[in-house]
Amino acid sequence: MLNLEQLPKNDLPLPKYESEHSAGIDFSACLTRPCRHVPEGATFKQTQPFVCCGPTQQGATVGGSSTRPPIEPDHRTQEPANVRLWMSNKRLPIDPDGDWDYIKAETIRLTIWPGETVMVPLGLKSEFPEMHVLTLHVRSSTGMRGLGLANQTGIIDADFRGEIMAILYNRNKDTPIVIEHGERIVQGIMFRVDQANVAASESLSETDRGEGGFGSTNSPQSEAI
Repeated sequence: MLNLEQLPKNDLPLPKYESEHSAGIDFSACLTRPCRHVPEGATFKQTQPFVCCGPTQQGATVGGSSTRPPIEPDHRTQEPANVRLWMSNKRLPIDPDGDWDYIKAETIRLTIWPGETVMVPLGLKSEFPEMHVLTLHVRSSTGMRGLGLANQTGIIDADFRGEIMAILYNRNKDTPIVIEHGERIVQGIMFRVDQANVAASESLSETDRGEGGFGSTNSPQSEAI
């Protein structure tokens, strides 16, 4: 059983298997939740949270008290911390732990620039039995556009209770990629796992393959790499 908790401002339906024999559950981008821009080499604490937004209604205030530098030069911030989303494809830095609100635009989009990495929220927390793991993989259509998971495969452990996020990287050299709120971007596959008993050994058993490296299986002439 995979239990999913929908987080505040997630107005999307629960993920599901899209066909009778699908191995993966399709997860969608929840752009009404804070994304995180990931500078090169940054730790999670050094990421820059933002919401997708655009020009605000005249007289409306926009978010908030964060002192983080803008992710794009046209961000506008002022007090109080109140985010209003109107037209999409802009970014507004926010304090994800503070109070924030929004007026959702008809279409909310996120542009991921060439070479950029963004943690895209899925708007969900998960709970499932011990000795299982939920893995995240890019959907084929996502990968063909040039988006991949920066960590190759997302690993969600059974004791993790944080928000599930897809760390997307735009590997294109010149082409930005736009994703929309509710667009299916990754698929989750559940596996049963066993934890190995790790022990020190002074010597290991001999095999025919021995220390043969990559490509050495059934190739006695191959040299170890």
